[in-house]
Amino acid sequence: MKKSILIFNMLVILSVAIFTECKSSNKKNDNVFEEPIVNFSKEEYMAFVMNSTRMWEGVVKNIETEYNNNPDDPMLLYKLVRSYAGYTNACIGNQDKETFDKIINNAENYSKALIKLIPKWSKAYALQSAIISSKLAFEPQKGMMLGPKNQKAIEKALKLNDKEPTAWYQMGGNKLHTPEKFGGSISKAIESYLKSIELYEVDSISKENNWQYLQSLTWVGIAYDKAGKYSDALNSFNKALEFEPDFGWIKFVLIPDIKKKIAELSAN
Repeated sequence: MKKSILIFNMLVILSVAIFTECKSSNKKNDNVFEEPIVNFSKEEYMAFVMNSTRMWEGVVKNIETEYNNNPDDPMLLYKLVRSYAGYTNACIGNQDKETFDKIINNAENYSKALIKLIPKWSKAYALQSAIISSKLAFEPQKGMMLGPKNQKAIEKALKLNDKEPTAWYQMGGNKLHTPEKFGGSISKAIESYLKSIELYEVDSISKENNWQYLQSLTWVGIAYDKAGKYSDALNSFNKALEFEPDFGWIKFVLIPDIKKKIAELSAN
């Protein structure tokens, strides 16, 4: 009888230990967000390559319609925010302040909705930074207010996942465009862009139709140019052109400009 009671007690203790361990394990897993891979569409990619606000408008409208029909789909909301980030970027490239003013409220509202829906998703904060950066491009006088907000979004993204390439790209832009006395650094911008590129190149799937990868290749070249490292800039631009031979900005503007600088340097 005593032996049976002893065995019973041991089983109870063992059961409690297993339950406690499982509960602790589940609690730990609750704090881990498995970041999904969200593919890029050909439409997004071509809108970026052509730097077309009209094409981006079409991309946004199509995703927005799909999202309105499926408002519980977080991946559609993410794609919508990402497309708005591309759209606002095209507005900067075309200096189209009028269109930017029409779309920025939607971009911000969808961005906030995504963060509220999935507050542990690194990409959500990286895209928030992209949208804030677009506001800074059009309203640099608001740098004292928007700059810290942008930095906070980037830091949050990297804290959640330090292998998120979009966050590193945003860090690069932040370092490149911030005055040195406020923490800007061309060398740190280059490091951040290179980190972004390295992470995008982990596998070929993440590069397919990936306009953000092409964007990183382009801007690390621009950062090298600003640092006076013209050969590195040309190599980066050539790599971007190899990835996308029809990228006009690289082909007709950035490469000819950097080749001219290299020639002038050689002449002297």
